[in-house]
Amino acid sequence: MKWGIVILLLLGVVAAACAAVLVGAVKLDFFGFGNKAPQTVKVMVAARSLPAMQIITPDCIEKKVVPRSEALALLVAPTEKLAGEATSIGRVLRVAVVKDQILVESSFVPQGSAEELLAKLPDGMRAFTVNLRSGFPDRALLRPGGIVDIVSVTTLGRDRGGQTIASPLLNGIMVLAVQGESVINPSEPTKAGSANRNSRGLDVTLQVDNNQAAALQLAMTNGSIALICRNPSDKKAISMDTITLDEGRLISLTAWDLASMQTGGDPNETKQGVIPYAPVVPVPPKFLPPTG
Repeated sequence: MKWGIVILLLLGVVAAACAAVLVGAVKLDFFGFGNKAPQTVKVMVAARSLPAMQIITPDCIEKKVVPRSEALALLVAPTEKLAGEATSIGRVLRVAVVKDQILVESSFVPQGSAEELLAKLPDGMRAFTVNLRSGFPDRALLRPGGIVDIVSVTTLGRDRGGQTIASPLLNGIMVLAVQGESVINPSEPTKAGSANRNSRGLDVTLQVDNNQAAALQLAMTNGSIALICRNPSDKKAISMDTITLDEGRLISLTAWDLASMQTGGDPNETKQGVIPYAPVVPVPPKFLPPTG
């Protein structure tokens, strides 16, 4: 029995020694001290000076062979790593870089971040967030990357009849994010966003231009809006009448009716401060460029 214990102890010591030798060999090889370790390494560098928030395209980077020690000197943080070609294209630079600067993971903004989403907006487009307490489709249908039409609902003042009217506002608007879940990070909606849906409504970020953003803000300030999901491949502008509810009946309003409501009487007389009805011209949807 004693000899058995002694043999087991000896085997344990031998195993520990072998493990230590193996770990040491791996470390030597990684840091370039092993006999077979290469003294140079291929890295990705900036092909030219690039500004911060630049989206990396194939012509922005190139491969270069540098001393291994130079590359390892950049890996200060435990989580830092060299950038590869496949993992660099489509990323957004966090800081400006100069020509031949070695790219590492910290050179880029985090994937799926708000900074990345904003950097990838098409020229002339803006991200506009609306908070909806009602008037939104089922959460399973309202998804980042989807296309919606928007209807505005406004109640006129008593001096104009006090009627509530629903009017077409915008057609073919792209949904960028829903409650923290975005088109570039679709699989990770924020827990806080999901928890706050019932208490604070639903936050939806839309891709619009400045005029569309102004129309949305006016509609929300003077009433409410509703989002209607549509087929993303349907590029047609859908016509819709302005309607109102009169004694339980839906009534389609003509331009004359609207002008009469807005002026409180004669449609040919526009009161000071009243903007004649003019529906927003539908704009075909614009889409984010590929993320690479």
